[in-house]
Amino acid sequence: MEKIFWEVVRGGRFDGLKFRRQHPVGPFIADFYYHQYKLVIELDGSVHDEAEQQAYDQNRDTWMIEYGLTVLRFTNQEVTNEIESVKQRIRQVIINTQLPHPQPGRGTALSC
Repeated sequence: MEKIFWEVVRGGRFDGLKFRRQHPVGPFIADFYYHQYKLVIELDGSVHDEAEQQAYDQNRDTWMIEYGLTVLRFTNQEVTNEIESVKQRIRQVIINTQLPHPQPGRGTALSC
């Protein structure tokens, strides 16, 4: 699904936003990252339904939030079947983000 999402957002195709793919964020690699808004987008396949993976994802999201990042999670199914809704949710988060972005400890995690 990352390949599908990348085709939607790469090269500023999505509202001129410049996403980075497989971008290092501290000790982690974000599926997609938009630097200006400190926005991390994660695409979750079925492995993310497993308890162990959910615990890992929660710890990872907590770390990112503590460093002032906003984390959006979408399922692979959402990317495949509801890409316009995914794009609208991303737009809404960006619209609601006040620049400059909040200081560390003030990030947010959002499951979509």
